[in-house]
Amino acid sequence: MTIRMGGIFGFRFDIDSEKCLRDGVPNIIRIGRKTGARFTFFASMGRAVSIPHMFMNSRTREGAGPDVKRLSALQKLGPLDFFKTAVFNPLIGARYAGILREAWEAGHEIALHGGKNHGSWAAAMPGWDRARIENEIDWAMDRLARAGIDGGITGFASPCWRDSPALYEVLRARGFKYTSNVASESEDAVSLLHNLVSVPVNICGQPGRVAYIEHKRAQDMNDPEVLADFEMNLEKHAALAVAFEHPYYAGTRESGLLEKLLQKAADSGRRAVTLREIASGSG
Repeated sequence: MTIRMGGIFGFRFDIDSEKCLRDGVPNIIRIGRKTGARFTFFASMGRAVSIPHMFMNSRTREGAGPDVKRLSALQKLGPLDFFKTAVFNPLIGARYAGILREAWEAGHEIALHGGKNHGSWAAAMPGWDRARIENEIDWAMDRLARAGIDGGITGFASPCWRDSPALYEVLRARGFKYTSNVASESEDAVSLLHNLVSVPVNICGQPGRVAYIEHKRAQDMNDPEVLADFEMNLEKHAALAVAFEHPYYAGTRESGLLEKLLQKAADSGRRAVTLREIASGSG
């Protein structure tokens, strides 16, 4: 089943690190107020890295490969935050609950991005049984409730696009309405996946399903080149366009370019709406 849509645009931000939430999200909230855009923030409530998995070769992950153009974590985070993340590995959403509430109260969507640890989820989740996945998601949902965001959490995006049948069973049982686990340039419509609405990402770096601006900068593209590429993508995905980024990069070093991208979308008659609105057909 496919649900056709027209002229819809969404911008998805994955909160994967302390810097994402502490530094990036407040800037993106400001940009939202300035432009009228509404964003979806997929929040990791636990820790960023798994020490047992942190030295795993990223090429072993699904969708990655030697030809993937991406910036390193050190390039994006900077030396200090890279060191803090690797050594201290603080809680993300559970520690900066006030910023999540600020985004929520400003009209943006807060959705869930994994469970207790982004790194271990990315490395191992497909091998977990249903009980383990339930425990992870229940823990994260409890932290969202403690943050004052209780009710209205309907969306889920899996860290590093990881997938399993058991995950969808748990999401349906816990009342989630949609997922955003598909990233493909060929997807131009909302569909159904395992009896949940699937909102695809179709503006991102390929191969490897990496964040859009990060990918273009890794290709040494300047602002005019990125804007031209973005306009081409909007035209290509005339019915539904969904872009993917991380706040710790797009919301800090690239906040100016992010505003330009939103203006480019506005010039084409599109204002960013949440993925929840897209999933419900009210975008």
